[in-house]
Amino acid sequence: DTPILTTPQSISVVTKDQIADQGVQNVVEALRYTPSVSLDTFGATTIFDAVKLRGFDAPRYLDGLRLPFDPGTQFAVPKVETYGLERVEVLRGPSASLYGQTDPGGIINMVSKRPTATPQHEIIGTFGSFNRFQGAFDSSGPIDKNGEFLYRIVGLGYSTDGQQDFVHQNKVFIAPSLTWRPTTDTSFTILSQYQNIDNKGWQQYVPGDAAGLRPNPFGRIPYSRYIGEPSVDGYKLEQFSVGYALEHRFDNNLQFRSNFRYFDVKNNVAGVRSEGLLPDFRTALRSFNYVNSAAQNIAL
Repeated sequence: DTPILTTPQSISVVTKDQIADQGVQNVVEALRYTPSVSLDTFGATTIFDAVKLRGFDAPRYLDGLRLPFDPGTQFAVPKVETYGLERVEVLRGPSASLYGQTDPGGIINMVSKRPTATPQHEIIGTFGSFNRFQGAFDSSGPIDKNGEFLYRIVGLGYSTDGQQDFVHQNKVFIAPSLTWRPTTDTSFTILSQYQNIDNKGWQQYVPGDAAGLRPNPFGRIPYSRYIGEPSVDGYKLEQFSVGYALEHRFDNNLQFRSNFRYFDVKNNVAGVRSEGLLPDFRTALRSFNYVNSAAQNIAL
């Protein structure tokens, strides 16, 4: 219960209100105003929520349990939906006393939305450039009159074209949760989520020589020009997780907590991307990149 200002560690908390005010679309955007954070490690087209704290890759935690992210899993990395988060906690510096072995730079811990004792309901619809249509809902409250069982279900979906021709993005996210409170001292919460991303077009770059960054005798081409292969390029992510959070208070001085989660993530990416122009200034050098990866993660 110690206030952050008097805690002997550098901590920042990005609340769900700040996430909504900024209109962020991913975790990286949510951390843009956080000190000591380096973002966009892999550029704007990244499929990772890559974050560096004080120069070190920051391990990512969801509800206090570490998410799979290491060179061994390659591209099989979960992507966390910010609309399903209550807050994002940034702990700078070593945090081994709370989270076990961590990097010197710090960690990122994301906290999922959980069932509430007070009923609350929200429906959001948005639209924007490039034929973007997005809908989201958040419903929570007690199931029975005594408040022994609580529920929450959070969902989001969108469809949008991209800045370049032939690019299209689709996303579906759903996160149901249920809390059982048999007594005032005991709480058992089941947390689950499912997310599916299916994007057409991936890692498309207009060469600098063709975009007008340097003189080109043939003029410049528009940023919307697609240089890849529409029938090949794409990014697909499917992930699912389920787990629990158990808390029991024996007395004012002793409390037991247990957290568990199983996470399954599959990632399939293919991209024919530009690697610049040849000396004739009109022929694009291209490379083909393909990764098919999967990971199963158990955390306790």
